Amino acid sequence: MSSIFGEFLTFSQEKGPEVQLRVYGDEFYSRHENMDGYTVVYDQDHGLYCYALLISGEFVSSGVDASQSPSNGVRRHFKESEVVRNRKFEARYAKMNPPASAFKPSLNFRTFGSEKGLLEGRRVSEGEIRGLTVLVQFKDVKSTVTAGDVDALLNGQDYHENGNFCSVREYFRLMSSGKLDYTSEVVGPITLSRNRQYYTENLLVKEALDLAVQGGLPLEKFDSRDAGIVDAMSFLYAGQTQYLGELWPHNYFIDLQYKDMKTYFYMLSSMGRSKEDLSIGTFCHESGHMLMVR
Repeated sequence: MSSIFGEFLTFSQEKGPEVQLRVYGDEFYSRHENMDGYTVVYDQDHGLYCYALLISGEFVSSGVDASQSPSNGVRRHFKESEVVRNRKFEARYAKMNPPASAFKPSLNFRTFGSEKGLLEGRRVSEGEIRGLTVLVQFKDVKSTVTAGDVDALLNGQDYHENGNFCSVREYFRLMSSGKLDYTSEVVGPITLSRNRQYYTENLLVKEALDLAVQGGLPLEKFDSRDAGIVDAMSFLYAGQTQYLGELWPHNYFIDLQYKDMKTYFYMLSSMGRSKEDLSIGTFCHESGHMLMVR
């Protein structure tokens, strides 16, 4: 889980300049404050961050641009009620858990769960696993990071660029004592149809994967168990990490069907603005959930 507590980060606005906001939360629930401590929400209609009002314990937009003077009824450090926070948290947390009918493993696909009981699940934490990594850019945000740059980060030998200790492949090989050889084929960059802000509220995964498949990508090569299921999918988007909505780095379940192939878990994070932003940290963290938690 990727969490942020009180850190100032930069956010884009569709109809205004970038803004600095203080972020509290994680991929399941977060809130944002401006430099003066006023809680703000992104108003899709205005295309701007606006001061938040608190109505029945829930944030709503005041419609007043957060760069202007605060409107009546606005106070610093507004927080939603515990009931509202829990409801939003549970709705997003549920995305991590596939429905019971999503996968029916054979009896030899069993793994120990948190209570040390035998739980059914897909096990892709050993052997040679070939994942898929799709690079994504937006109509309004691009990156100078190339597929070759990302391939080196994920699969390289003796990789030490930007202060990284090793590549993703070498990391999982070390952590598994050589039992897991996880490589990832890099595809893209694929340009989506909308500006980045749209994808804070609308998950980009299906559109990006649709475009990759339409371009001739055979998903069968990413099914190490011959189960008709893509083992591991990763999506890296252009630009700085956006700690907001569906662009917050996360690892969720998604059920998509492409002829005889289905999807299962995926991870999503950013690839930065340039090669110097590349780091294995978040990729390994979220991939660890995707590969190990089955």
